Amino acid sequence: MKMPKPLSADAALDYARDLCARAEYAPYEVRQRLFRRGLPTADIDKIIDRLIDERYLDEERFARAFSHSKVEYAGWGRRKIAAALAQKRIPAAIITDALASIDPKIYIARLQAVIAAARRRDPEPDTYQGRTRIFRHAASRGFEPDIIALTTFSIKLLKTTRKKPKKLVYVRKNSLLCTLFCGSSLKAAEKDALGDDMRPVIGATDTTFF
Repeated sequence: MKMPKPLSADAALDYARDLCARAEYAPYEVRQRLFRRGLPTADIDKIIDRLIDERYLDEERFARAFSHSKVEYAGWGRRKIAAALAQKRIPAAIITDALASIDPKIYIARLQAVIAAARRRDPEPDTYQGRTRIFRHAASRGFEPDIIALTTFSIKLLKTTRKKPKKLVYVRKNSLLCTLFCGSSLKAAEKDALGDDMRPVIGATDTTFF
């Protein structure tokens, strides 16, 4: 493989500006690209500092854009996003803030889509083995196990109800996000399945998230 021609410091700065003008990058990603172009570490440090000063690079902006894009277009969960950001050397505090900025309605919708697609592919989606495979698939996409379980439960209720519910039930898990359950009330067994830390809200509209 032919190595790219080494750049001068001025040419490298122009190259990095053009790169960052076309897409969001983490500082670590730009640093690695400059390193592969043969720049000395001292020059790379100066260019990265210059790009940050000029707002071409911003770790918080990048982390938010990356998180939103991976949820909405790639169907990733928070765990996979956090791992990817960590690999790009984004600080933990910035990762936490970026994950908190994800729209919960979009997050649940993407998880529901992941589960629905897995159910269509699985030959036995309603057996124990099928449910286990679907759960593992959703977990491999980075979604949290408790949220997968709750969303799977909600899909099951929506699937098995005999008529369209007049009311919807929303719950919050550890103040994290909401998931949808069917019916104007829950049976005792269903309430037990939710656990003591769930807080059902009866009579919410289908656009109400809290």
